[in-house]
Amino acid sequence: MPYPPEPWELRGSLHLSLWRLPDAELPGTPVETPPILVGGSGFVGTAWVVYGQGSVMEYNELLTAVLVHDRLTPRVHISHIWVDSADSEQGGRELWGIPKRQAEFQLRSSTGESRFSRVTSFAAGGIASAGFSRVASLPGAWPFAYRIAQDLNGFQQTPVSGSSSVVWCTSSWRFEPDGPLGWLGGRRPVASLALNDFAMRFGSEGAR
Repeated sequence: MPYPPEPWELRGSLHLSLWRLPDAELPGTPVETPPILVGGSGFVGTAWVVYGQGSVMEYNELLTAVLVHDRLTPRVHISHIWVDSADSEQGGRELWGIPKRQAEFQLRSSTGESRFSRVTSFAAGGIASAGFSRVASLPGAWPFAYRIAQDLNGFQQTPVSGSSSVVWCTSSWRFEPDGPLGWLGGRRPVASLALNDFAMRFGSEGAR
């Protein structure tokens, strides 16, 4: 196979915005993991990810995910995702049921490296573009652990864990009106942040 076995050890930077949408406007989720709703609305995250040096593969990614639950335990469902690596696309689909597709990306930062830049911008052709400006950094490294719930190849859940510094940001997004994320157009994110130097493990040892 052209992609590495799981788990994938990944390092890089992630810029995320969180959106609140009415239940009827949320992307579809697995029947086993319905959306978490607060006052009739759910939460969607959109993220640009740069997997860089130290990763099993280096590539760029744009994803949209819905906050869901498995019998009240929070999970994440990736509804839309694009990468610029054919190996990552195939591996994501075959290992974890993640519906990766390919896209062309453009990345810019004021320093030439996103994790050190105060202003960072991203674009994926025909889909979306966004700019992030740093506001404040939180001290220390923050651990994270969660499970991805997918149903592309039958329902499955995949563990993700790691740690990163965290920076609060402001963001400005533009979604192509006729593109696959056009349904997010005209909305304002609830919050935005950056994980500038994450180390992440995606998947389980010996799962396949």
